[in-house]
Amino acid sequence: MANSMIRIDPKDKLDPEGNSNQQRLNIKGFIAEITIVKSRTSEAGRVVEVVYSQNDGFLDAFSTVLFLRKKGLLQGSPRAYYLEGLDSVKFTMKKFQQIYNENEEFRNYFHEYANKQLVELIPNYGKYDSDNDLLASMNEDGTSKDTVKTDNAGNKYTLINEEEDIWQDMEGNYYDSDFDEIEVELE
Repeated sequence: MANSMIRIDPKDKLDPEGNSNQQRLNIKGFIAEITIVKSRTSEAGRVVEVVYSQNDGFLDAFSTVLFLRKKGLLQGSPRAYYLEGLDSVKFTMKKFQQIYNENEEFRNYFHEYANKQLVELIPNYGKYDSDNDLLASMNEDGTSKDTVKTDNAGNKYTLINEEEDIWQDMEGNYYDSDFDEIEVELE
């Protein structure tokens, strides 16, 4: 059974030869929305936009710059965007990929800047002082000891509600932290 189910929906068509809205990124492809439909590790219903090129597949740098723009983290205007702290390099969405590929200083700063913004989305980021502390908090399969438990028989349970101490097994049955089955009313 998968830990996450996602849905990918095409949203906006992109075409350098198309109308002005389709030309805005200067690639042939589309913007897609990835929606977390069901997940054991993340909040269902979360949506992220990604850029898909028919030639190159998913474009991480383009997807990231769209994220930054949507969050209001790009300075300037559509005629001349720039990153806070690096105002010497200006770009438009059409020219972004070219500048990203050709300007190493911009590319390195872009990754550093975007990384700072993205880690703020990770719950408990910085909670651990070292990689050893982080690894000590994880089960062998990479899941958190805080959110996944295994009983003596090898059955796994995932924390569903910490406040009410509700755990769920792989079959969908509910338990408390002592592995005693409990009744749960779904709202």
